[in-house]
Amino acid sequence: MFRTERQGTVEVVICGAPLNRENVAAFNSTVTSCLSGQPKLVLDLGNVALLDGEGLETLLDLQDELELLGGMVKIAAVGNVCEDALKVTGIGDRFESFDTVKAAVGSFSR
Repeated sequence: MFRTERQGTVEVVICGAPLNRENVAAFNSTVTSCLSGQPKLVLDLGNVALLDGEGLETLLDLQDELELLGGMVKIAAVGNVCEDALKVTGIGDRFESFDTVKAAVGSFSR
């Protein structure tokens, strides 16, 4: 469902399921394993077919938590449905977004 992959100093969270009420606990459990030091996270949303209100709130909570730790979260490969949800709510403006995971990971080295 959700798994992590380390690319250099960046943790990539690969989301393979909807980010909705039923799955936020599994998402949070996966992400928690990445929260040490000053975390650098990329969320690969390429396979997320649904992003509901609870999923959006979870993204904002994650961003707040990372900022407190001195880290950062970026999103990548956002599909049309997720992109619409992020745009309509204005939440997408709070995240740096990239077309590919590779571009998002590379942005941490700039």
